[in-house]
Amino acid sequence: MVAHAHFDSYKDAEVVFREVAEDPGVQLHPYLMEGKAELEVPTPPTDGISSIRFGPDPEKALVASWDACLRIYRCDSGELLAQKELSLALLDACYAGSTGYCIGGGLDRSVFAWHPEAGTVDVLGTHDHAVRNVSFLDSVGLVVSGSWDKTLRTWDLRAASRLLTTTYLQDRVHALSISQPRGYIVLATANKELLVYDFRNLQEPMVRKDSPLKYQTRCLDSMPNGEGYALGSIEGRVGLEYFDNYQARKYAFKCHRTEAAGTTFIYMVNGIGFHPEFGTFATGGSDGVVYVWDGINKKRLWKLRQYPAPISAVQFSPHGRYLVIGSSSLYEEGVTDPMPKDGLYIRTVEDADVQPKAKN
Repeated sequence: MVAHAHFDSYKDAEVVFREVAEDPGVQLHPYLMEGKAELEVPTPPTDGISSIRFGPDPEKALVASWDACLRIYRCDSGELLAQKELSLALLDACYAGSTGYCIGGGLDRSVFAWHPEAGTVDVLGTHDHAVRNVSFLDSVGLVVSGSWDKTLRTWDLRAASRLLTTTYLQDRVHALSISQPRGYIVLATANKELLVYDFRNLQEPMVRKDSPLKYQTRCLDSMPNGEGYALGSIEGRVGLEYFDNYQARKYAFKCHRTEAAGTTFIYMVNGIGFHPEFGTFATGGSDGVVYVWDGINKKRLWKLRQYPAPISAVQFSPHGRYLVIGSSSLYEEGVTDPMPKDGLYIRTVEDADVQPKAKN
């Protein structure tokens, strides 16, 4: 089977993603296809998983969810190490580097810092609407938040007055990612605009342009080498954008689509996660499927089994040994009886599974 892809931006050429299994001498690893080497967490969140993030410890995954609870799981065992119940649904969370804090935000409009060991919660401040994304800029220790109130804000955990800056945007923030090597903040907004800010100048974006994807951006993740980022849309497409020479290098492709009886079914791309060493990346869609892609050679490396519910989040661990998958109902078809089961899955990954495959 060949997965076709084409440029969505303006004028470019067609790109074809091939499955590695079609290349002579390259075989898919059976355990990846058969569901082996996968741990199902016994106590997953009880409502939609909104984000999965890692910090300095590659064995501890931070999971935010719509049941208003922030949880930390151990990846080798699936053990629930700590949890904190909040007042309303959480839309995002991240580790604050090596500070010991976890940062979260959601429908209660606050940006908060939870210290699992101390058991304390410190509210850094609030937005005027829901906090859609939070992230942490490691090099300078800044908390970054994007909100549906059309602002981007930065916060300092060490300062008496936590709020540092407020940047006013033209529309709501739908996705946010930080390019750690460069200190760039990448935003996708509701008006299908892409913005790139240098943290040293948050009043004017370095880049302001229309998204190369035709429909609303659902997720973002930055390349670990600092070269660019990937974004996914509600219409089953992924775009790769680059900071340098971006016009020549960028492209987009179709994914998370199925054909049945002459009809194409299109599913949202809800999560993107880059492997920290090799730059290959995973996507999770509302079709309940996870794919791993080699964006350099434009190949699809593998496809995982069908999960019980849509994939709402995916993330590789910092050492690349685990791929953590959140499977949760997104109510795209309303309330059904029975509702799909929420699940959190941790897959063990070998280097050979995620290395780019050279073209023959």
